[in-house]
Amino acid sequence: TSTYLLRASAEKVVNERLAETPEQYILALANFTTTAPDAQMRAFALVLLRRLLFRPPQATSPHSSITSPGGSSSPTTTAMQMQMQDSTTAPGPRLTLYDHLSEQTRDALERTVLHSLSSEQVHNVKTKAADAVSDLANASFQRGRPWPALQGPVFRAVGGTPSSRECAYRILERCQVLVA
Repeated sequence: TSTYLLRASAEKVVNERLAETPEQYILALANFTTTAPDAQMRAFALVLLRRLLFRPPQATSPHSSITSPGGSSSPTTTAMQMQMQDSTTAPGPRLTLYDHLSEQTRDALERTVLHSLSSEQVHNVKTKAADAVSDLANASFQRGRPWPALQGPVFRAVGGTPSSRECAYRILERCQVLVA
């Protein structure tokens, strides 16, 4: 059907963009979670962000290569591709796109998602932001990476509006390390 073809085409474009410029793509998507004029689009961006960050990397064949927009293989992109290939066959926990982001990108991502959580007015979108914050926090803490800016806003939200309070409890339930 045409819906299936449209979805398959969209997924192909997303995967290509992630392969070419993963950090830019993730940050653009994160930015969309706070700037999209439509609440449904902000919610969708939050769900898609979580899905892309924490899915296992796409398997690539040894004959495929990721090329830069100019058509040549980038050493950084090729190295990332090889790391992702290794992570799909190596024993132990599988690495995700989140694991391949620079520290600067992770910091920007955390700031943006926290901003989404604190500024969002639509309850459904706010709960999606809380889910994204929870996933990012758990990923960060599991990797021994602190997120010091998280605790203050979450505890302030406990005393906020009913929607903020619900989201704060949702985060605290899923990230018990915050209250430990």
